[in-house]
Amino acid sequence: VQVIKAFRRKGVVVGMCGDGSNDCGALRSAHAGLAMSNSAASIVAPFTATSKSLEAVCTLLLEGGWDVTLSGVPHTWGNSHLRDLQRMDTLAWVEEGRCALATSFATFKFLVIYGLCFSVMKLISFRFGIVLPMMDYLMFDGVAIVVLSMTMTLSQPNLHLGAMRPTSSLLGSSTIASVLGMMAVNWSFLAGIIAWMRVHDDYVEWPSEYAEMTDWWTLGDNWESTVLYVTVFLQFITSSVIFSFGSAYRRTVTSNWPLLASWGALFALTSSAFLMDDSAFTQVTPLGII
Repeated sequence: VQVIKAFRRKGVVVGMCGDGSNDCGALRSAHAGLAMSNSAASIVAPFTATSKSLEAVCTLLLEGGWDVTLSGVPHTWGNSHLRDLQRMDTLAWVEEGRCALATSFATFKFLVIYGLCFSVMKLISFRFGIVLPMMDYLMFDGVAIVVLSMTMTLSQPNLHLGAMRPTSSLLGSSTIASVLGMMAVNWSFLAGIIAWMRVHDDYVEWPSEYAEMTDWWTLGDNWESTVLYVTVFLQFITSSVIFSFGSAYRRTVTSNWPLLASWGALFALTSSAFLMDDSAFTQVTPLGII
């Protein structure tokens, strides 16, 4: 491990192959690790040789990995899928791995935004003495989270392999700055919209001091709950697109049409229900109350 780190400090690209648990540290420290067995070494190494011979090293470097498989490939994949992976050259594997890592972090940040948005929404609800309708929670937890988090993972790898690797730290500066920057924009717009609502000519403040808290289902029929839900929900679903912009390690978000279609459908549904006149639709989905 110390030798590999010394080479890396010199700016040398280092590879390592090993077949035992004593090689795990070196396999993890190297730029590219090749495990020669299915033991503990295959867990930490990105590549695992199937022939268990040193010829696999030359195969990986010179012939594009015909005798090497990606570590951690699910056993449920068929032989044809495994053969397709084995035909991919080394650069394609690196591109796919960087895309997978960047997408994982994008999904992580998307769920962090969900927690922060929901917390702020609940605090503001307590401030106004309101309770959001059950349909609002269903749209968050049962629709947006499931659909958008799934379609975000369909991002394709960038065909250009850059010199920099994506971050691997959940608490790294880029990850934290991305989340905090997004929330700063969201909170600024939310504060502005609430301020605009309170000075609107038709605004009627919810009389929470006279409300029956035991009849909680009546506490969502007001200006505050509608404006709060629509604003936070649209901010939340838009963050899935922003975190999937791509360009560095993934293709641009325009290539992920399932994500754009899902976002567009949710945005159109929410906006139309908010803007349309009172109808049977708005009675079922309490989005267009005002």
